Amino acid sequence: VTLYSAASLTPEQRLKLGAGDEGSAVATTTVPQQPLLFASVVAAAKPSPALQVAQRLGLTPEAERLATERLALLQPLLDWTGDPQSRFRFSQLTLQSGQSVTTSSMLAQYIVETNRSKHKLSVSTLWNWKRRYETQGLAGLARNLRADKGQSRFFAQNPAAAKLVASTYLRPYATADSAYNALIREAALLNLSLDELPSYSTVRRFLESIPAPVAVLAREGERQYKERMSQYLSRSYEDIAPGQIYVSDHMIHDVIIRNDCFVGVADGAPMRLRFTCIMDMRSRKIVGYSWTPEGNSRSIGTALRMALGRYGACEIFYCDNGKDYQKVAKGAHLATRTAVSEWIDEEMRALDRIGLLRRAGIVVQHCLPYHPQAKNIER
Repeated sequence: VTLYSAASLTPEQRLKLGAGDEGSAVATTTVPQQPLLFASVVAAAKPSPALQVAQRLGLTPEAERLATERLALLQPLLDWTGDPQSRFRFSQLTLQSGQSVTTSSMLAQYIVETNRSKHKLSVSTLWNWKRRYETQGLAGLARNLRADKGQSRFFAQNPAAAKLVASTYLRPYATADSAYNALIREAALLNLSLDELPSYSTVRRFLESIPAPVAVLAREGERQYKERMSQYLSRSYEDIAPGQIYVSDHMIHDVIIRNDCFVGVADGAPMRLRFTCIMDMRSRKIVGYSWTPEGNSRSIGTALRMALGRYGACEIFYCDNGKDYQKVAKGAHLATRTAVSEWIDEEMRALDRIGLLRRAGIVVQHCLPYHPQAKNIER
């Protein structure tokens, strides 16, 4: 049941409520006076135009929650200043001093007094919120981030010290502790006294702000950088056209069958089928497949022949690093290094030494080794 303050009614409705009918539940029920019945005020008021324009653009869920909470507190003041004809709805509100609310300043003071137990609020803060909401919309009520958040003032003012700790840390097997000790050791050369130096935690936070790709490349080498940081494949499927990228892999079926058609396996012998599959990355349509006693380059070629015959050649063939896929990709350009069209400028001198993908003019792109989640065909 929703309780509405009598102050939110028109004078005629309040007069009718006061007179009431003898059997009316509304007339005989006394609504207890609550500290603030802003639910009725907000429900009666139309949404602010600024709220409709803001549409919560660029707000995180936490920032949106905070802004919405502040708007609920601010809404009565917006109604007072935006619709003078409806100010009578607040005529029965009283301050702790006993004065009736007759001005916007008194209404702001009333909001502060009735929400003091839940919010640390002041009248000046409320007016600041109103100013920001009118100029910036809902986003203006979100908490502003510090301009220097995540930055160290000390290292911003002492770039030589920042270069020292970063260069020490960006070495193999170096630690934040060794970088901090280097700063203490070289303080005199940096014209800094020991009292001016930052704490260890400040140095550690500064080193953690170094971009991860830079730290991995400098500390762990190019291989780790390529495997962990280098972009091998775009995960935004909307940027990929159907037929642009094919994904391929093998799997072993979890059932045992009796051979009755495969050459090289005894007739009637139990076996587990190997399935070679090629899938279009954008549409997830299976474009080629084959079953064999053992997955190899021939099973890949069979599935690829089906895909090329039905749908044509793709631009990139995305696969793992197995020997069979390496054999199929022999001579093909790597997608991360060479453009697709470069192979046309080179004459194929020995077709028997060139893989199927190279003959079809398809670029190969190998997934991250030992990372099953690197290919969406795995599932």
